Amino acid sequence: MTTLLSKDHPITEKGMMEFQPFGVDPHGKKIHDASGVTVAANVEFLEECVRRRLGTEAVEGTVAEMVRLLNERIHDRAYHVTLDFLKNQWNSYSYEFVMFLGKTCEDLSGDPHFQFNLGREKLIPPIIQVLGRPFSVSHIFKIFPHFGEKYAKGSLFFDVLSVTDRSAVIQMRLSDGLKKQFGPYLKACAWMICQSAKAGMAAIPEKIHGMSFATINDHKCIAEGDEYCGWEYKWSPDKAPRFLWPVIGWISRAIRFKKVAEQPPAHLEPPVVSVDRLTASTGAMATQARSVASHRRWGTRRRFGKEIEQRQQIIEQQAKSLDEWFEELKSAYSQQQQLSAELQRRVDQLTTLRETGLLFTSTLDREALIATVLQTIIERLNYDRAMLSLYDRSRQVSYDARIMGVSDEVATYARSLEIPVTDPNTAEGTVLLKGEPILVSDIHQAWDRLHPLSQQLATMAKVKCFISVPLKVKNEILGSLTADRTREAPLTQDDLSLLGTMASEVAIALDNTNAYRQIEELNIGLEAKVRERTASLEQFLARVSHDLRTPLTGITGFAENMLAGLTGPMTRSSSSI
Repeated sequence: MTTLLSKDHPITEKGMMEFQPFGVDPHGKKIHDASGVTVAANVEFLEECVRRRLGTEAVEGTVAEMVRLLNERIHDRAYHVTLDFLKNQWNSYSYEFVMFLGKTCEDLSGDPHFQFNLGREKLIPPIIQVLGRPFSVSHIFKIFPHFGEKYAKGSLFFDVLSVTDRSAVIQMRLSDGLKKQFGPYLKACAWMICQSAKAGMAAIPEKIHGMSFATINDHKCIAEGDEYCGWEYKWSPDKAPRFLWPVIGWISRAIRFKKVAEQPPAHLEPPVVSVDRLTASTGAMATQARSVASHRRWGTRRRFGKEIEQRQQIIEQQAKSLDEWFEELKSAYSQQQQLSAELQRRVDQLTTLRETGLLFTSTLDREALIATVLQTIIERLNYDRAMLSLYDRSRQVSYDARIMGVSDEVATYARSLEIPVTDPNTAEGTVLLKGEPILVSDIHQAWDRLHPLSQQLATMAKVKCFISVPLKVKNEILGSLTADRTREAPLTQDDLSLLGTMASEVAIALDNTNAYRQIEELNIGLEAKVRERTASLEQFLARVSHDLRTPLTGITGFAENMLAGLTGPMTRSSSSI
C-alpha cells in the first residue's frame, strides 16, 4: 500500500513524470484526463500574474522558463511541449502533467494562492458564461457535474447533494486512475484541484449573472485524509427573473388601458339605464372582466411556460450537439497529438542513431565507450536502466557487466558475476549463443529461463520487464546489451528494433576498441622488447669495451716498460763513453 505524503510535498519532488503526458497511451487508450482549456487557463493566468507583478517585458522570459522546466520533467523528447501547444484548448492531457504544470506556474507566478485565484478567474471559460446566462444559479449548480465531466472526463466526479435558490452542497471525488498517477503525492495534488475547483464553482454567480462571489464552507477534503472534497455554497438570490414577466404584463396592460382611455368610441351614445340595472350590469361586467383577465393570465402563463420549455429543449439539443462535436474534435486532436509525437520520436531516433554512431566509433577507450553507451540508452532512448555485459566464448561465460540506473550495491554485484552460458534455450543462451534478441514483457513469465544468478540480479534491481540484444560483429558475439523501464511504459517491438540497431553500432565500436587495445598491447610489447634489446646491447657493449680496455692497458704498460728499458741502458752506455 502506498504511503501518502502530506500536502506540503508537491508532486514535482519526484523529479520526472511517470506517465505519458498526452496523446494515446501504450495500451491504445486516448489520454483525456484534463481538457486543454484547463492547461491554457494555467498558462494565461501565469502571464497575467507576471504582467501585474513584474511588467509586460518579463512575461516572455517567464513562460519560456515554464516550458523549459516542464520539458525537463518529461522522459520522452517526443512529448516535449511548446507555448503554442499549451495554449491550444483542444488538446487533452494526463492529470499528472496538469499537476506538474500547475505547480510550476504557481512557483513562477509569485502568487501563494495561485490555484484559488486561477479557479475564480479562469475556470469558467467565456463560452460557458454565455451559455449559462439563460439559467438560474441554482440550475447551473444542478447541471455542474455535466461541465465537470466535459473538462475532466473520467477523472473528476462531482455529486450534487442539495440545491436551493440560494445554496448548494457539492462533493468531488477522484478516479482510481488519478490516484494511481498521483501516488504518494495524492494529498498535494488533491489540494491543488480542490482550491481551483471550489473557487471556480463559487464564481458561478459572479461570472454568469454579475452577482457577488459565493461564500464557501469547507466540509471535507481529500488533502486532509477524507475520501472526497465537499463544500457548501451560499449566494444572494437573483430576484430580477422572478418579477420580470409580471412587471412586463403590468406595463403592457397599462399601455393598452391608456390607449383605450385616450380614444373613446365617439359614435356611441351613453345608454339611459336605471341605477339598479347599472349596478347589476356593472357587477356582471366586473365578474366577466375578472374571468377574462384570469383566462388571459392563465393563457399567457401557459404560452410563456411552453415557450420556456421549448427554448430549454432547443438549448438542450444544441448543447447535446455541441457536446458530440466537442468530443469528436477532442478525439481528432488526441490522434493528432499522438501522430505528432510519433513523428517527433522517429526524427529523434534517427538523429540519435546518427549522432551516437559517430560518437561511438570515435571512442577508442573501452571504459569510456561503455559509459557513453549506457548513458545514451537512458537519456536518449528513455530507458530507466541499462546494462552491457561481455562474453567469453572460450569459457562460455557472461562477465564484467556494467549497469547504470541502479544503486552502487547492485552495480558492484553485477560486475562481480560470471554467469555460465551453455544452454541455447535459456534467456542468456538465446542472446549469446543464438545471437537473437529477446523482449520480456513480464519477467515472471520468463523466470524459469533465467540463470539463478540472473534471477538474483533481477530481484535486487526489481526488474519487471526487459529487452536484451546481442553485440554481434563479423559473426562473433562480443556480449549483450540489456535495458528496461520501471515506469508505466510497456516495451514494444519498436523498442526492440531501435535497441538492436544501436547494438550493431556499439558492437562495431567495441570491436574497434578491442582491436585498438590489441595494437596498444603489441606496441607495449614491442616497446618492452626494444627496451630489453637495448639494455642487452648496452650490456654487451659495456663488456666489449671493458675487455678491450684491459688488453690495451697491458700493451701500453708493456710498451712503456720496453721504452724505459731501452732508454736506461742507452743512457748508461753514453756515459761510459
